[in-house]
Amino acid sequence: ARRLRTAPRLNVVVVHKEQSREEGHLVEQLVQELEAEHHDVLAVVSVEQPIEPLPDGCELVVAVGGDGTVGGVIGRVRGTHARLG
Repeated sequence: ARRLRTAPRLNVVVVHKEQSREEGHLVEQLVQELEAEHHDVLAVVSVEQPIEPLPDGCELVVAVGGDGTVGGVIGRVRGTHARLG
């Protein structure tokens, strides 16, 4: 029997725009799906919050939103080893 290759476990930060109740539900669903795939969600923060260093060990930052959100996330990722997704 062939053994399936599993994806590496990642330490993730989710950055989102302040949103409506419906969009908030989508962020919650994303977090649940990441955790179901055995990734560690280190933080869920709003792009409107002051820029702080990413948590130690963060490997992936997931931007949830449009161009403005992605632009805000780039400032948080710059100079780190984290990837933007």
